[in-house]
Amino acid sequence: MPTDDNFNTPEALLSAFQYFMKFFDNYLLEMISYETNLYSVQETGVSINTSPQEIKSFVAIQLLIGIVKMASYKDYWANLTRYNKIAVIIPLKRYMKIRTCLQFHDNSKPFDDRIA
Repeated sequence: MPTDDNFNTPEALLSAFQYFMKFFDNYLLEMISYETNLYSVQETGVSINTSPQEIKSFVAIQLLIGIVKMASYKDYWANLTRYNKIAVIIPLKRYMKIRTCLQFHDNSKPFDDRIA
């Protein structure tokens, strides 16, 4: 069993966002952006033109929504209940568009490795 002398304490503890984003490297953000744009073309004929940076911002909003609870996700942008840490990242209509089109895999191709 390791002793306290063998445990390396990090110099600074990571925020939840910093820790979570360790799993979202540039390749994964680009893949999610590509699949989301592809899905929007498949469904509407027009790409929403999201970018890896915008997907990263979307993930940040999702994490904040998980911490700061409100009755509806729209409340974070509403005049009376506005939460600036979320509302300034992406406008509500853009957030809703990404939320509707967010994809991780091309739906036109079979995917047999689903978690049931």
